[in-house]
Amino acid sequence: MRLKSVKLSHFRGYRATTVIPIDEALTGLLALLEAG
Repeated sequence: MRLKSVKLSHFRGYRATTVIPIDEALTGLLALLEAG
């Protein structure tokens, strides 16, 4: 499974709906604990 994009809507600092494209070369996502 590969992610093509992430869509954020009313999430923390993102007031408007925001689509973040993900490059095909990305192999993983990393976030701090409790970061969402």
